[in-house]
Amino acid sequence: MNREIIIMKNIRFLMSVSLLFVATSANSSLMFSEYVEGSSYNKALELFNLGEEVNFDTDNYAIEIYSNGASTVSYSINLTGSVLQNSSFLIGHNRSDVSILSMVNQVSGSLNFNGDDAITLLHNGLVIDTIGQVGVDPGSEWGSGLTSTQNNTLRRLPDILIGDNNGFDNFEPALQWRGYAQDSFEGLGQHQINQAPLEQEPVTSVPEPGSLWLLLLGMLGLLKTRVLRLFQLNLNLKQFKSLPMNLSRRIVL
Repeated sequence: MNREIIIMKNIRFLMSVSLLFVATSANSSLMFSEYVEGSSYNKALELFNLGEEVNFDTDNYAIEIYSNGASTVSYSINLTGSVLQNSSFLIGHNRSDVSILSMVNQVSGSLNFNGDDAITLLHNGLVIDTIGQVGVDPGSEWGSGLTSTQNNTLRRLPDILIGDNNGFDNFEPALQWRGYAQDSFEGLGQHQINQAPLEQEPVTSVPEPGSLWLLLLGMLGLLKTRVLRLFQLNLNLKQFKSLPMNLSRRIVL
């Protein structure tokens, strides 16, 4: 294997490691847990936090709404406040019924969606959960009957522990949601999940950006050392081949 092939393989390995850490850091413990598309301005979304406390004022979380099959954002809402571990966070339209407004953590006049509008939850600009399908107009709704996005309330099934981070894949509500009649608000803030106690779960840590740079610098140093060794080996080989025939034979012997 020549030196150029070895160098290229090492570079590809470093790039793969970098992309792995970037993808991992995009993960989040937050997901949509309830969707209310009620009468008039009765609109609300519930988020559930499966991990450690999240502070929206220091972390970059947002909700984006794509109206009528649009592929570009119609409304964007930056989240504020915080949500504790294994707790819910509610956001509602500022003109919702008092039964919604009395429970919400945040209100916004931009929380304006109907059954054919896709909704995404973002962390640091990356999608971590989706309701609907971005860029697709389903007509009036995704799903059918009570388990649809028009004039219904949807609650996430307790076995769902991670959001849908692909905003462009097909959306079938019945696979992850249970449907309820229009203006069903009684479940807001009461989401339950089927999960073992958190302390029994394996912990996967994500390195801070500074640690990632140290790791990459260390790997680059290792790559440099290997390249120098290969270069020296190649140089020694060339010097050996340039020796007189008789002398090279003696060295081999």
